Amino acid sequence: MTDQSTSTPSDTPTLEPTSASTNKGRGPTTCRSLKKKKATEQLSVHFDQYGRVIGPYATKFVSYIGSLVRSQVDINIKKWRDVDAGLKNIIWEDVKKEFDLQDDSRKSNVLKIASLRWKQFKSRLIREYVNNKHPKYKSPIELYDFLGEDQWTRFVAGRQTEEFKEKSKKAREMQALNKHPHFLGSGGYAKKRQEWMQSDPLSSQSSCASVSSSLMSDDRSFDWIRARTKKADDGSYFMPNEKTQEVFHKIVEKCEEINQGTFEPKRHHDILSTVLGKEDHPGSVRGIGSYSTIQGVFGRPDRKMSTSGEVFTVDVVKEMMNKCRQDMVTEMEAKMQPKIDSFNQQLQFLLKNISATHLFPHGVSDEIAQSVYTPCDLPLCDPPPTRSSCYSVDTYPVTTIKSLPKQNKNPRDQSGELSGTGIRPPIVGDDVLQHLGDSCKYLVMLLTLFPLHKDFIELDIDQAIFHHTNTTSIFVMMDDIKDLITMHWLNVSIIQVFILFLNRLCNQLQVTSIGFVCPTQISKDMVVQHPTAVTSYFVHLMKQHNNKQFILAPYHQESHWLLLVICIHSKMVYVLDPLPCDRYIEIKVILNVAFRSVPSNGRVRSINWKQCKCPIQPRSVECGYYVMRYMFDIVTKYSSIDCLDEAFQSNNPYSINEVNEIQELWAKYFVKECI
Repeated sequence: MTDQSTSTPSDTPTLEPTSASTNKGRGPTTCRSLKKKKATEQLSVHFDQYGRVIGPYATKFVSYIGSLVRSQVDINIKKWRDVDAGLKNIIWEDVKKEFDLQDDSRKSNVLKIASLRWKQFKSRLIREYVNNKHPKYKSPIELYDFLGEDQWTRFVAGRQTEEFKEKSKKAREMQALNKHPHFLGSGGYAKKRQEWMQSDPLSSQSSCASVSSSLMSDDRSFDWIRARTKKADDGSYFMPNEKTQEVFHKIVEKCEEINQGTFEPKRHHDILSTVLGKEDHPGSVRGIGSYSTIQGVFGRPDRKMSTSGEVFTVDVVKEMMNKCRQDMVTEMEAKMQPKIDSFNQQLQFLLKNISATHLFPHGVSDEIAQSVYTPCDLPLCDPPPTRSSCYSVDTYPVTTIKSLPKQNKNPRDQSGELSGTGIRPPIVGDDVLQHLGDSCKYLVMLLTLFPLHKDFIELDIDQAIFHHTNTTSIFVMMDDIKDLITMHWLNVSIIQVFILFLNRLCNQLQVTSIGFVCPTQISKDMVVQHPTAVTSYFVHLMKQHNNKQFILAPYHQESHWLLLVICIHSKMVYVLDPLPCDRYIEIKVILNVAFRSVPSNGRVRSINWKQCKCPIQPRSVECGYYVMRYMFDIVTKYSSIDCLDEAFQSNNPYSINEVNEIQELWAKYFVKECI
């Protein structure tokens, strides 16, 4: 059992009982008082060092999140981690706006609260309507207007299965093992701690006289004890549980051992965990609360290179590295020798059979035979570049790309490296392959021809398209291509290749009104770390594209792709967001500064940002596909119009065929131009 109470703050019911004798039960939270407060003053909350909500609106804050999450998240979803990421983001943005949270640093805290409140709501439904009969309502549908008949029927059916009954049985058995129930109430430790500062339940305990005041106020073990005390009618405190009293005496003894130097707490292996003989649950810390984590309370553990405490000199480290390198060479020679011997035999056989022909001038075949290399000629290659997923696109390489090894600048040279050193399995299974288009199937087949060690394909950056020299290559990882084909989040390299395709398409269609931005140069992380560089890039880009009607800028922020369409002459930026919400676009200020820095005929009074109507993604992973589809539609349908206000007529999602078409176009271009 966690220390945070599973009960929820008292709510204002919206329905009145039919009679004075009828138990009205619990009603839905409406947060009416909160709405009245918000009309007259700014609501805000604070968090303590452990991420717990504190302040006058702390209880209302938690209650508001509970009201929001239960009306937004389907009760038939089994686990919180299965809830759509886009929906979680909507919940966070709502809470952020309602309580004036300035940045995203508390997003994880809010979603942790949302997770617990959602689980508590489902538990209450089971307790009050499935396992027991509610005193007033036959079904929660009568009370909660966001619940539907079919939804509730499926929920009840799911609780009648043998699997769920077994799970409930185990939970009850675990609950029965809790020998130290607390009396925290709905506010948890954060609220109780404020009360304890006024009246300490342990102040009357004579055994605490030998304990230092710092331990009494700061060590979590004493808050754990305070949570298990009750207040008597005369105002004094007592511990009703004898087993808790025994733990309290052991805690005091451990404090004595600390004073004597015979016991040293180490992170969460401290007084409380030692006395109880139990480790803390990863999602909750005893004596702190349900919304806390071990790392949040105790910090990161120390990382030591040697468990024995041994310190190595630079020379010793170099010697160890050289030995490892030599071991790798030896191992490589042992693995490659049989293949090289076989290769030499085949080559000698071929040369012997063609030596009498005119395919080679006299003596050339002998020179070739003598030049066949041996294992000692094989260089130790540098490791290939690692994959930058869509989550780490912001770190894509203005700072790191220059250190990446370049195997071939010309993408067509990659085919010369195809080898029989091993058979690469297809990047997708037959169950996926049968649903792919012809171009995607052909691409999957071609990738099997690459050697096993080949994890990426390197392409040249076209400076005439992207207008920067910060990087010289695009590294398309094999896993990036797999993600594209299997409808996962897209890496930046996929977007870059599609821009290369769109540029060629513009040339074929004689579209001269559209330019493109390199997404690696304008990501959120670039804006935060290198704002001057991003501003300079936009200024340079606007000068180069001064004659363009639209500049298409795929923008990545917080694991989400969206499209910015820049109109230089009308001083307008259209935002096409596949998952629209009240998000703050970090690059907005930078782009506004760039607009004002570009010479113009008149004074730049304002830059207009407009959210465009556009198709909205149905799930959380399609943002990259939708951004590519937006760009494709603009190039093929809307390149000759002056504004995009009414270009996209509907918010309805793209059809599966329209998304598949993007995959096919990407694969066809990549096969023809990049392999």
